[in-house]
Amino acid sequence: MWLILILPLMPSSIPIVELQQKKKWNKAIITEELCLFIKRMRIDRKSITVWNIYLFWTGLTGISIILIPLILGATTSGGEQKPLIWISIVVTPIIWGYLIISILTSFLSRKWIQEYWYVNLGVLVLTVWILFNYYFE
Repeated sequence: MWLILILPLMPSSIPIVELQQKKKWNKAIITEELCLFIKRMRIDRKSITVWNIYLFWTGLTGISIILIPLILGATTSGGEQKPLIWISIVVTPIIWGYLIISILTSFLSRKWIQEYWYVNLGVLVLTVWILFNYYFE
């Protein structure tokens, strides 16, 4: 059943009509097509790297620490308190996000870890130290 759903999405050198006309599915052709599809997906995902994930999270945290408090300060009555409350609330999820990214990249990107292990280790140690001091002191 899942092959019928995947086949229309696959870029194909063999028309799907030919595959559907055959009484028996040729496993070699399907496996070859699936491998080509996976290879093309990997080529398209060159923009999703560990550096880009860290940069995306840093940009998102920059927006949540700089832009949102400015908007809160300008649009709420008693606006001097809302930005400070927002920053105090948002710091913990930001640090947890960096911790989760550093743990996930150590499992998902072995090649990157072999090259830049010190970056991941630094982020991991720093976030664990900050969270430990926040929760236990």
